[in-house]
Amino acid sequence: MYIKNITAKDVGEYRCKIENICKIAAVSTAVYLKEDGTLGLQPDNKSLTGDETLHLIIKIVIPIVAAIIIFIVIAICRCCYKRCKKKKSRRQSQTDRIKYSQCSG
Repeated sequence: MYIKNITAKDVGEYRCKIENICKIAAVSTAVYLKEDGTLGLQPDNKSLTGDETLHLIIKIVIPIVAAIIIFIVIAICRCCYKRCKKKKSRRQSQTDRIKYSQCSG
């Protein structure tokens, strides 16, 4: 940010905020009147806002939660498949026993 032909009317705080999907950055500076009557510029050392941290957390947490949900769904499906396979196997062995007992009896 450039301020040309700065005067006493320009005294105050100036803030520049840049935001995109991943990050929010903000820089501010203060124009002030020095004791000798000249104008001074005091940059603010803060360059990041709390919003940036929130965006970063969301960017990291959402994929982790999604991966956990997918893992749970896969585990449930696998369990159901194994149970169905066991039940089918039990039914088959019961059917075989019934057929065998009928044949031998």
